[in-house]
Parts: sequence; structure tokens; C-alpha cells
Amino acid sequence: GNTYGCRDIAPDARQLLYRTMYIVLRDTGRRPLEIVSLARDCLETHNGQPTLIWDNHKRKRHRRRLPITTSTADAIRTWQARRDQLHLPAKGDRYLFPSLTPLSDAPHISSTYLSDALRLWADALPPLHAEGTDSQGQRLLFDRSLIYPYAFRHSYAQRHADAGTPVDVLRELMDHKSIAMTQRYYTVSLKRKSEAVAKLSAHVLDQHGHLSPSSSTAYEMRSVAVPYGGCTEPSNVKAGGQACPIRFQCAGCGFYRPDPSYLPAIEHHINELRADRETALAMGAAEFVTTALTAQITAYQRVIDRMNTHLASLPASERAQIEEASSVLRKARAGDNHT
Repeated sequence: GNTYGCRDIAPDARQLLYRTMYIVLRDTGRRPLEIVSLARDCLETHNGQPTLIWDNHKRKRHRRRLPITTSTADAIRTWQARRDQLHLPAKGDRYLFPSLTPLSDAPHISSTYLSDALRLWADALPPLHAEGTDSQGQRLLFDRSLIYPYAFRHSYAQRHADAGTPVDVLRELMDHKSIAMTQRYYTVSLKRKSEAVAKLSAHVLDQHGHLSPSSSTAYEMRSVAVPYGGCTEPSNVKAGGQACPIRFQCAGCGFYRPDPSYLPAIEHHINELRADRETALAMGAAEFVTTALTAQITAYQRVIDRMNTHLASLPASERAQIEEASSVLRKARAGDNHT
């Protein structure tokens, strides 16, 4: 039929088409219509960073820009090269995913086509399992009806929220009009947050990278979340983390208490400090400036190294639980910082 009327292109090209649509859907979080209507030249690269150029049809905002990974861009380029070799209806020339038959009403593949192709693929997958078990202890089967194009947009947003992406950054990535819409992805139940705190309180370090565990109650009552860990300085705790005289230099403070949920933030800060040091060197800044930056880098790196060593010593099952708890707390902090 017309929906799958692509007998004029080779099976390997058809397979690559489906694969590329899936990758772009999975990796970019765009709506189905935004995927199928991508322009043939939808990629831009600046300083080695690829960007997807797309149209927000729902809000009538065109030529939006979305940072994407190199692997996603490579998948698009591979399809672009193969697409250039195909003889397809001329009306679809300007589209990345053009109509495959002259009988189609649209110049590009339709959202319905994408949905139908994804449904055929999902139905052909081997058994998929969901979390949990039934009353007999058997693993529950995943409901395949939950695999549909728009679900990938929600998954994209949730991945970023769980990773602790600030809500204003995610709002920009999603191109939401209202931040309240983005905020939905940051809702963490008090029960899940309490369980995460209880799990991570046993893996808190001090500024020297030594274990400094406490009860979950003490962890919450006597510390406050600061950018790169917890702070136990009483006046800063009382002020909700807004009364620190050496802000952002946590690794040099005796009240600094990081836990594994802060690892990504600490690693990102180290990269920022290294970039600042390179800039300072290029500017010919005084030696005390670069010395201070180097000292911070060394201190934060020591915390990361000792935390990773500690985590590596744990059973794989416990590491997985810690990572899950870390994800919950990063998500909670990202939402709390923008309420």
C-alpha cells in the first residue's frame, strides 16, 4: 500500500531510513512531525559541535537550533549520503526523509508512516520485561503499546531531568513556552527522595575524600545542598546555602560533604576550572591566580578519585542502587533550584 510504498528503493536503504528516523527520534526529543519534516540540510557544525536545525510547527517557531551528539549527527550524515544516491519523487527534494512514492499527498514521510513503521518494529522485538514481578514471581512483560513516537519526547525530557539538567536549560532544549510544562519532569516524591538520602548518607565524604557517614536524618538536618556537595557549616545551613564566604571553593572547606550524586557536577566544575586556568595563562595573569586554580582542581580531583575508588570497592548491585539514588537526588535538586 501507499504507507509502505517504497519498493523502488533497495532494502538496505529502506532499513537505513527506518534506523535513522528512530535514532533522531530517540536522541533529539523532537515531536513526530518535527522529525519527518526535517530539511535535507538540517545539520550545522560550529567549533566541532553539531546542531540540528528544526521547525517547531506547534508554536510556529522555525529554524530552531538543538545541540546534538556527534554520534547522532554521524547517523544523519550516513543517511544523507545514502539518500543522495536514491531516485525519489522530486517534490521531496528539500527534505531529509522525503516521500517514497509519488502517490503520497505530502512531500515528506508522514507522521502516520513513522508511527506505523515504529509499531511494526516494536511488535517484532523479542520479549521485553518491565520492572517488578507478578504474584508467582515471574518478571512482568513490558507493554509494547507504550512504544510510540511521542513517547520518545517524554523519555528525552525525563533523561535530562533525571541527570540533573537545570529546568531552565531543559525548557530551552524542549522549546517549551511555559517553564511549568518543563517542571513536570522534575517531580520527585518525598518517599523516593527520603529513600535516596538514606542510601547516600552512608557514602558521604569529607573534604579530604575520607568517608564521613551519618544517619539520613542528620544528613538532611545538618547539611544543605550547595553546587558541588553538602555543606555542614551551621550559619550556611540556616541560610539555605546562601551565606558562604568562600562560595564555589567547597573543596577547600572543612564543612564540605560531597556524596556520589554530585560526581557529574564536580567533574563539570573541574573542566571549567581547567578552562579558566588556560585562559588565565593566555592572559599572562599573576602566578597566584593560576596557583589558586590549580589547587582547586587538585582538591576536587582528589575527592572524585577517592569517591570512585570507594564506589569501585562495592558490589555491582550496591553501585547500581547508589546510581539510582544519585539520579533521584540530582533530579530533585534540579527542580528545587527553579521552583
